[in-house]
Amino acid sequence: MTEVNSFQLCGWCCAVSAQIIFGTYVAISVVCLVMAAVIISLNGLVIFILARQKDSNRLHFFIFHLAIAVIIVSNNLLIGMSVDRYLAVRYPLRTITG
Repeated sequence: MTEVNSFQLCGWCCAVSAQIIFGTYVAISVVCLVMAAVIISLNGLVIFILARQKDSNRLHFFIFHLAIAVIIVSNNLLIGMSVDRYLAVRYPLRTITG
């Protein structure tokens, strides 16, 4: 029988907890991506429907521009979250701070 010292056990536990944390980050990123895709597609549908209507009143004009603004904001958030996740995985805080 081989002896398992505390350093090997600690390394294994840290590796398992790192995998769990990394899996959580991946799950959060996927949920955010799906939510952003749903928001963008629904707003695209609103824009498409309002653009096809012949009579355009002020309410339709307001909703049309509000949908465009929401698409722009959600795209910016999606890009920001993607860059943040990439930088967090590429340059972990423990490596930077020592």
